[in-house]
Amino acid sequence: MKNINKKDLSALSGVSVENIEAIFTHIALAISKKDNVFVSSFGTFSSVIQKGRSGTIPGTDKKYSTNDKMVPKFKAAKGLKDFISK
Repeated sequence: MKNINKKDLSALSGVSVENIEAIFTHIALAISKKDNVFVSSFGTFSSVIQKGRSGTIPGTDKKYSTNDKMVPKFKAAKGLKDFISK
C-alpha cells in the first residue's frame, strides 16, 4: 500500500501541482458552501452537519459537550466501486 501525494499525482498525470491544488481548493470551497461536487465515475463530495455530542469523561465523571459542526462527506460512484473491486 502506497500513499500518493499531490506531487505524485502531478508526475503521474502530467498536470502541475498548482492545478491539482486549485482543483482541491475549489472542491473545498464548494462543499463549505453546502454545494455538492459530482465527478463522473468517481463520486460525490458534499458536506453534512454532525450533531454535537455530550458525555462523561471516564474516571473523573466530568460532563462535556461539543457543538454541531459541518464535516466533509464522500460517496463513491458505481464506476469507482467497480474499478476497485476488480
